[in-house]
Amino acid sequence: MRVHVDAGVAVPAGPVAYRRRLRTFGPFMALVPPGAALAVAALVWRFYPCSGTSCVSSGAAGWLLAAMALPTSLVVGMPWEAGSVRYALMGVTSALVWMGLGYAAARRATHSPVADWRDWWREYVWYLLGVWAGVGVALAVLAYVVQHRTFL
Repeated sequence: MRVHVDAGVAVPAGPVAYRRRLRTFGPFMALVPPGAALAVAALVWRFYPCSGTSCVSSGAAGWLLAAMALPTSLVVGMPWEAGSVRYALMGVTSALVWMGLGYAAARRATHSPVADWRDWWREYVWYLLGVWAGVGVALAVLAYVVQHRTFL
């Protein structure tokens, strides 16, 4: 471990190796928040007690969490179209989107020579919130269109 005399924090293997580690593992770390949202959606669908029309509200919460985790699901046709090919396409394209954003966050975070995971998370959260806001707006527009049956 190299420690600079003036540095307050030790950087294992030096700053260059640490920056490389951020850039290598950043895209994979980007899958953690959407994965957690998808896991919570599965738990909501599985364990939320409901019967009859009360299942609509628990289903809506699950679909919202799933759409946040899989932002390309609306483009693929969910929730109206189903099938294993669509599910696979939705999973692969969403993973590529998240990994691309994780890569972009790693590149931005490592502009600083002493970047760490806190810098990566700071950059990534902005991308995450932007995607989730876009999904929320898309779902709101979709709900409005379906409710008012004004198809463009």
